[in-house]
Amino acid sequence: MTSRIVIIPARGGSKRIPKKNIKDFLGKPIISYSIENAIKSELFDEIHVSTDDDEIFSIASNLGVKPKFKRSSILAGDSIPIMDVLRKVQEEYENIGLYYDEIWLLMPCAPLLEVTDLISASTLFTSELNSEAMMSVCAYPAPIEWAFNMDTISNKLVPVEGNSFIEPSQSLKNAYFDTGSFCIFHADFIKKFINNESYKNFHGFLLPKHKAVDIDDMDDWLFAEKLFIANKKINAR
Repeated sequence: MTSRIVIIPARGGSKRIPKKNIKDFLGKPIISYSIENAIKSELFDEIHVSTDDDEIFSIASNLGVKPKFKRSSILAGDSIPIMDVLRKVQEEYENIGLYYDEIWLLMPCAPLLEVTDLISASTLFTSELNSEAMMSVCAYPAPIEWAFNMDTISNKLVPVEGNSFIEPSQSLKNAYFDTGSFCIFHADFIKKFINNESYKNFHGFLLPKHKAVDIDDMDDWLFAEKLFIANKKINAR
């Protein structure tokens, strides 16, 4: 059987939303949604919350997933690539004799995900025989060829692609963005990952728009809360 570890990266230092990873989201710390989904999915042999923060460590432990070790302060800075964090966790586990076929990244601020999303992604990843990595994606709401740059002082708009607006939307291909929810990797992919070049080897797992909010600021947070409440009402019908 396939062995899996899911890593939930949750450092303590967040600037735009202080204590973002454990801020109350409709009654409980936002990270608890990711932890509970991971547990309920029954996909994982190990759930590891990678944190440098004592409070986050305590919350994870109280939810039944006490980390085997804390993240070093060296890997807790704003500019540290997430793949460096994953690789270090993989190394730490292998140092104690624990090896996994799949390494999952599940973000701590993904309350709109459901257990069924993780299970469906696992099934798709297994069926994609040539896939080394998969990320959750969503379609852009408008063609990216219609994008503008805007001067922050004058608000003047400049098309990113000069002649793109003459093309009707139906003649342009959909483009997709990383939702910042989760990724799946074969273990060897983590070890040989090279920035930029390795991103060419991903497959996508399509999420609907109502689950594709990457929470970076309070506008995103409030929008996610509204979507969460709306989704609960729809599911209760």
